[in-house]
Amino acid sequence: MRLFFKKSLLVVFMVLAIITLNFSNLITKADTKSEAYEVKVTSGIEGKYRALKYIPVTVEFTSLEKDFNGEVEIRTSGSYSSTYDAYSKEISVSEGETGKVTIPIKLLEGYSKITVNLVENGKVLFEKKSLISNGRVSESNLFMGVLSDDQTSLSYTGSISFTNTNNPGYNGVIEKVQLDEKIIGENSLNIDGLDIILINNYNMSNLKDEQYNALNSWINKGGTLIIGSGANEGKTVKNIDNNFLDIKSNGSKEKNIKLINDDLKLIVSNLEIKDGKLKSGSNDTPLAYSVTRGKGEIIVTTFDLGLEPLISSKDSGEFFKNIISDASNTFFQNSMNGGYNQQYYRTSELTRNIPINKIVSVKSLIVVLSLYALIVGIIAYLVLKKLNKRDLTWIAIPVISIVFAFIIYFMGSSTRVNDIVLNQNNIVSVDKSGKASIKGYLGIGSKYKADVIIEKPENLNMSYLTADNYYYGNPDEDTVSNVLRVKTTYSGNNSYFTFSNSDALDMKTFQVVGKEEIISKIESSFNLSEGNLNGKVKNTLGYYIKKLIVVAGRNVWDIGSINKDEEKDFSDLKVAGANGLQAYSDTLNQKYYDAKWNKKGDINSEEFENILRVSALIGAVSEEISINRDIKLIAITKLPIDYDINFNNKSVSKFDTTAIVQDIDLDFKDKDGNYNFPDGYFDYTVESSSTNVHIDDYGGYIYGQGEVVFKYEIDENIEVLDLIIKEGIDRYGYSQGDNAEKYIYNYKTGTYDKFLMSQGYEKIKDLENYIDNNTVKVKYIVTDSGKGGQSMIPRITVKGRDR
Repeated sequence: MRLFFKKSLLVVFMVLAIITLNFSNLITKADTKSEAYEVKVTSGIEGKYRALKYIPVTVEFTSLEKDFNGEVEIRTSGSYSSTYDAYSKEISVSEGETGKVTIPIKLLEGYSKITVNLVENGKVLFEKKSLISNGRVSESNLFMGVLSDDQTSLSYTGSISFTNTNNPGYNGVIEKVQLDEKIIGENSLNIDGLDIILINNYNMSNLKDEQYNALNSWINKGGTLIIGSGANEGKTVKNIDNNFLDIKSNGSKEKNIKLINDDLKLIVSNLEIKDGKLKSGSNDTPLAYSVTRGKGEIIVTTFDLGLEPLISSKDSGEFFKNIISDASNTFFQNSMNGGYNQQYYRTSELTRNIPINKIVSVKSLIVVLSLYALIVGIIAYLVLKKLNKRDLTWIAIPVISIVFAFIIYFMGSSTRVNDIVLNQNNIVSVDKSGKASIKGYLGIGSKYKADVIIEKPENLNMSYLTADNYYYGNPDEDTVSNVLRVKTTYSGNNSYFTFSNSDALDMKTFQVVGKEEIISKIESSFNLSEGNLNGKVKNTLGYYIKKLIVVAGRNVWDIGSINKDEEKDFSDLKVAGANGLQAYSDTLNQKYYDAKWNKKGDINSEEFENILRVSALIGAVSEEISINRDIKLIAITKLPIDYDINFNNKSVSKFDTTAIVQDIDLDFKDKDGNYNFPDGYFDYTVESSSTNVHIDDYGGYIYGQGEVVFKYEIDENIEVLDLIIKEGIDRYGYSQGDNAEKYIYNYKTGTYDKFLMSQGYEKIKDLENYIDNNTVKVKYIVTDSGKGGQSMIPRITVKGRDR
């Protein structure tokens, strides 16, 4: 009976404990009286948003019972349902008044639930669950924001459909929203999801520094900004901040212009744009100019895009489609060939691996510990015994231990870090004047398991990156976890990032764009002869260059390392890679693994020092340049970059690996004055393709069943002397062979003539039959079955002279 009583008492205590615990949890949860606040939540720009980009969420609320001084916090799911990310902004609202904040957030793919909290002094006063589901822009469409005093005049842009030139089976349209200067300037991440911004017939004097900084960061990340001039140039280009775009108009006049098919009478501006290149039209009748900035582009048209007779002409849509073709093609390439996946993988690889000096080998530790055991266990005993001083053992052993502790301490000194580890990977794009635009991928971690607070400067565009954007959340999950992963607190364009109870050396990844500096240019001169590179380089950076690379189109030449202030001459340097910079990066990886696992080289040599980090950075650089025609000099260095990030005065171990990307001139003329363009310098576009044919530009293959026509356009000022069509290669530089049927278009007969390419190439005779307006067309007929199989994308090699 007594035992039964004791057990019953124990059960009662346990039940009471459980009830008390649950009750205490209810107590700590905030008072969420709905009658105290009226809250409205809207998302996107005019309800539209791009997935996997920052989405502006607007929270409008009225405090009905008291003054509110706190923050609006939005919670979203983290990498798994076990964590959440928070985004917050401070706000003060008097009783009875309405406050409004716009907070850019990021959602996992397939996840639409958010929780909006009103927080005061760390206590949640109100909680509202919401969904971000409707309004998602299709992956096949371009997302465009319009800034204009006459939105209706640009309605035709919303009906434009376009086709990706390299994958004609994929079509898209433009989804258009209206912008205002507030949403642009309040936080640059508000416009993160836009692919295009169109400014036309709008007074650009309304834009302040915060708007220009936001636009500059957005363009650097890959956005396309289009600005109209012409009749309204006084509102647009004449009011633009010249620090943002150095542009000048020498007046405008009315002209008859054949835009596409129609002759239109338009008011056209006479523009001068620093670093501007002709985008559309001719030197006599320029229609649009282009300025490259980072991964993006600024396009300025010489006429207004929203006036008659343009907007009633069929040419309006065709012209607009033509000038955005680069933007649409880049978007499709990223979407269809895994560009976004590649970016996340690459940034994660860059930022999580710390380039510390050589780690102490296990063999060295075994030797040291064996010596310690030998000295303490045998030698010390024998020596003290011989000296008849065995009573000194209690002194000798601690002294020996201290000596070996110092030895091990100094052996591991190269691997020790301070409180904060700042792992910086920088891409510095230098223009001809030496002005540099810097993009950084930063890994930040703590030496200890602790809270980490990071404060970015006001003028720095810095955002948190995750590699988990492709996690699909559980659509049936009704709650967001109560375990914080990262909190982003916005204060204007400034941000604070808080990582709660972060694991030791758990590297957090950030992206920085738009920082500008003046960098010393590398002095160089280069010329090409029979596909081999000749030249001279002087290292004027002030830092050792580990790897120096020249890129022209898809061709890569590796000059090697060069010391500070060293001058280097070289000749007949052969191509190190012929399928682009990213493919060359992959070959460096493969070379490292061959040395490590197949013993094809000394993995401890200087050649392989931090090679995976260098390779990953070269791969990241490949995303910043055009694969077809850019000519760049790329230097991998340890040049330090200071982003002025605040870590609350904690000590920092900083590591920098920096890629300098510099425009260069490359002379293609040989000793006879003829041009020798390398393989693939003139890249292809797909003129037509069967629905079942897919072009894998990333890998170099053609898949499917049907026919595809490749069009190659050679510069108009070149008279072609020799034309060779070559078998394509994959990204590692190998040709897998192909059995496709191959044809070249005969302009004289209007038919396709078959060729065999039996030796891996075909030298074309009777050039006048196969070249028209410097355009060459090659048709492949491929099949997945029979003798066809997959095929390689063909390349052309051109020799010519000035017309």
